[in-house]
Amino acid sequence: MVSRTIISSPRGALSSDQELYLARFYLENAHKERDPKIVLVFVYESEISLSRMKRYTKHAEDIATVHRDLSDLLKSYGYHHQAQAFHKKADKSRYVFC
Repeated sequence: MVSRTIISSPRGALSSDQELYLARFYLENAHKERDPKIVLVFVYESEISLSRMKRYTKHAEDIATVHRDLSDLLKSYGYHHQAQAFHKKADKSRYVFC
C-alpha cells in the first residue's frame, strides 16, 4: 500500500540560501552516517537541493564545493562511478556560473 504525505512539500518556497543550507545539512549528516544505503539517501537529498539552485549564480562556488565534497564522500564508500559524476558536476558548476 502506498502512503500519502499529510503535508505537501514546502520546498518550492525555499530561497537559494535555504536550499544551500539543506544541501550542506544533508552532506554533514552523510559524513556522520556509517550505513552506505543511508549515506546514499543523504547524498540524493543533497543533490535535489543543489539541482534546485541552478538558477542562482551567486552560489556557483558553494554548489561546486558541495559537489566536490559529495564526490569525496561517495569515493570513500566505494561508489566510484557516482563520485566521478559529482566531480564532473563540480567542474561544470564552477565554469557554467562563473
